[in-house]
Amino acid sequence: MKRKRSTHPRNRYAEGSPDFAALAARYASFARYVRINPSTGRGSIDWRDYAATRELTRVLLDCDYGILGWWIPDGQLCPAVTNRANYIHWIEDLLQEFPAPGKNVEGGVLGLDIGTGASTIYPLLGASLRGWKFVATDVTSVALEWGRRNIAANPHLMELIELRSAAKNGGEDQEENHRLLVGVVKDEEIFDFSMCNPPFFESMEEAGMNPRTACGGTPEEMVCTGGEAGFVSRLIHESMELGTKIHWYTSMVGKKSSLRALKAEIRGCGATMVKTTEFVQGKTSRWGLAWSFSSAGAVKSGSGRSCFGTGTSSSGSFSFVLEGIDRKCSALEVLGDLGRHLEARGVACKIDAASFAITGTPGDQREGFDQRNSDGKSEFKATLFQQSPGCLLVKIWISKAGRSSSLLVSALESSESTLKEKLSVST
Repeated sequence: MKRKRSTHPRNRYAEGSPDFAALAARYASFARYVRINPSTGRGSIDWRDYAATRELTRVLLDCDYGILGWWIPDGQLCPAVTNRANYIHWIEDLLQEFPAPGKNVEGGVLGLDIGTGASTIYPLLGASLRGWKFVATDVTSVALEWGRRNIAANPHLMELIELRSAAKNGGEDQEENHRLLVGVVKDEEIFDFSMCNPPFFESMEEAGMNPRTACGGTPEEMVCTGGEAGFVSRLIHESMELGTKIHWYTSMVGKKSSLRALKAEIRGCGATMVKTTEFVQGKTSRWGLAWSFSSAGAVKSGSGRSCFGTGTSSSGSFSFVLEGIDRKCSALEVLGDLGRHLEARGVACKIDAASFAITGTPGDQREGFDQRNSDGKSEFKATLFQQSPGCLLVKIWISKAGRSSSLLVSALESSESTLKEKLSVST
């Protein structure tokens, strides 16, 4: 099947749109909105029906991303999953090509989602797909309350996402009380990236000019002074104050004319790198804008075949992907296989089924990951994330450098090879 223009190649739907008929057969709650064409057998929905688009988002997150119990109240902005996943994958590309010079959270990735909304879609996708940690901000009580609910419905992701109010003095109703970066980012925090789906419009009348879709959206989500250009311009000026505290500042942009003006503004602010991309879902185009104040030469990434690296003996974060897994094989079975293989290599392991994680140390210590070891041995934690059906990301963190970390790396590298061979995964 021909790949759709500008859909990211790692996007779950890069090779074709979701099968509405199959989703309707699996989810009775979605079936009520689906019309089946008797001649083709293909399903469709009325994109002008808010309830239908919301239910589509819910079942896609559940079916293809393992995000459970997602919901938003009537009228809140309903995100398009393909478009949002494109944004996550693009940030992943930026971090792979130009990673942050240093890591601040267990060697992993920490992102800031500005205006996360009731859907909390970006942190949920980023945590599910890549195991990233997030600080997610918003200014309205409704967004914060439903954000908490959506995060709590996914206990395997809860420890990765912090929800934070960005309203000054509780003033959610006044635009001047809505903070973006300054006053939200704490003094000790360093982020790998920030992301934002800005208010695109200057008025709700302008926002309602597209009668073909019904994605909802409140004034706080859709409207601000100056529209998207005014909002992102404010973001640019605040980024100058924070500098390298955020490695990649990014935002989605709805109009190509806005993109040109904003790029010129960024170049005038001393940014060392400016990147853009296009996101396409159906007939709708959006653009991604990214800029950084880090030294471009210092952060250019190298290439390598092994996720651990030859002779790795230091602390840090590593990951590998298991693809082509039989759907009858659950993530817990894979976790159990990993634990048994590590035990056979002399690593004491403890499995936490609720969070799809396994922790341990070399030798016989079994007290758990959070307890300090008296002999200074390295500790590790591996967490499984379902990227899509039949595809698991294994995210690993090793606590400290030394001989014991070398033993852990050797055992984990062997486990990676064994799991891929057992699951008939092509590397």
